[in-house]
Amino acid sequence: MSGIERDLAGRDSRGFPLVVRAGGLLFSRACDGVAGAVGAQCDRAYGELQRILAAAGVGLEQVVRLDHFTESQGWLAERQKVRAAFFGRPAGLASTGVASRLRPPNCLRVAAVALAAGVRKEVLVDGASFGMPAIASLVAGGGYLFLSGILNDGSHSGPSDASQSEMVRQTQGCFATIDALLLRAGVSRRNVVRYDIYVSEAEAAAGSLGETAASPVAAVHGAFLPFGGRDCLEVTTMARILPGGPLAFLTASGSTPGGLVRGLRERLDQRQIPPDRLVRLDVCLAGQDGEEEFLNALREACGRHGPVVVPFVGRALGTLPFTATAIAVAPA
Repeated sequence: MSGIERDLAGRDSRGFPLVVRAGGLLFSRACDGVAGAVGAQCDRAYGELQRILAAAGVGLEQVVRLDHFTESQGWLAERQKVRAAFFGRPAGLASTGVASRLRPPNCLRVAAVALAAGVRKEVLVDGASFGMPAIASLVAGGGYLFLSGILNDGSHSGPSDASQSEMVRQTQGCFATIDALLLRAGVSRRNVVRYDIYVSEAEAAAGSLGETAASPVAAVHGAFLPFGGRDCLEVTTMARILPGGPLAFLTASGSTPGGLVRGLRERLDQRQIPPDRLVRLDVCLAGQDGEEEFLNALREACGRHGPVVVPFVGRALGTLPFTATAIAVAPA
């Protein structure tokens, strides 16, 4: 993998890059809706994403993964309508949309992983066959696989047991769907490098998620978020096409935003990864008021070599209230 590039699209007011390139992958910062009605915020967030990717030399057609955090699932229909105007329908990308605890005036955050110019994208599995007609289920590019956020739609089920809780039943069905999609790409859970697991706030505990999602190399990041209806969880997955790979995936936690940054430095030190090799950091904050403290601590730790940052608000699955999932370039 070639070196990391941070100045492809400029920097924000704190000095963090808007886009970071690592090899054939481009990672965008979180783009906010800022304020206003649903449609206006969606248009503004997607438009900003389009602008910064264009500055990095690619169009929206190169996006392979799109993450959305909103303050309400009531945004879904309008958000999908605006997304279609920017990305087409069906959009040739893996997408996740979850309700976070963002609060007005900004009620939407969007972040993307895209392929650098000249890197080929392939939609391996359309979304329609898995109940997602507006997006793709499985996309490949840059040596990695990107799965859309998976709910248990009943298409694939684990062993039936009348004594199972609804949480366990949905977890088994969700990961059975993930297994089926990975199989279509000729890989298994052993190739998974990252799970983002969002669990309904109505659930008292994450149950057997850690065991269910087990992978020798996967980073598992989870948060309790508000869900609608009977849905208990949604899981987004990223996997390597071939064993090995240039990127490293790890998680960290802390009792305060500053403690999270210290925990991240410790995890990087354990893997012998310098902090200037971070490329993307997804952060679960206990409240939006902790965002400024976290970003200031991260800037102090990384200087001008910081990653793109995707903060959202939720309750962490673990015992500490501030957690993060990091993507970095592994040591040579």
